[in-house]
Amino acid sequence: MAVDLELLFRPAARPDLFEDLLVPTGSAAHLPTDDAGQIAKRWSIPAAEEFEGPTPETVSAALAAGGGVAIDLWERSAHDAADLLIAAAHGGVGFGPGLQPRAETAEQVWTLISAAVAAIIGEDVQAHWTECGGGSRGPDAERRAFIAGLGRSARETIRDVITVIGVPSERLADIAATFPSEGELR
Repeated sequence: MAVDLELLFRPAARPDLFEDLLVPTGSAAHLPTDDAGQIAKRWSIPAAEEFEGPTPETVSAALAAGGGVAIDLWERSAHDAADLLIAAAHGGVGFGPGLQPRAETAEQVWTLISAAVAAIIGEDVQAHWTECGGGSRGPDAERRAFIAGLGRSARETIRDVITVIGVPSERLADIAATFPSEGELR
């Protein structure tokens, strides 16, 4: 029996950036729906812990311990949001134990994605967060096209920082419609 050794060392399947990125929440209380549970099970996403007043240190420690971190970055200053994203980007723990923030709008979702990219590549995350209006405007079309133009492995890396984003169930389809189609991705 012949065995392709390359297959033995290939990492487990990981979702592309826009694949199951959004998980539906049931209400303003951000209760996950059954669909969210199925997504977490499919990709082996750990249950997220929510911290009262998270710091980069507590986020880093939780991620290093293998747990996800549920977080509401919209309640934080641009400086604090940037610090938490940078801590997640440089934790080096791989897919699964990452930030699991919440968002209400497509602009917030795109701000989270774009700020994660900024944290990964060493851009000024705080300035970028501010340019996106703290989630009220989101990144411009050029930045969105840049993200869509990244190769699959780069898009997967973004998921190491932002594992999933909880969005209200009733807004999920509208937000997902702002994502590039599969044909637009490299």
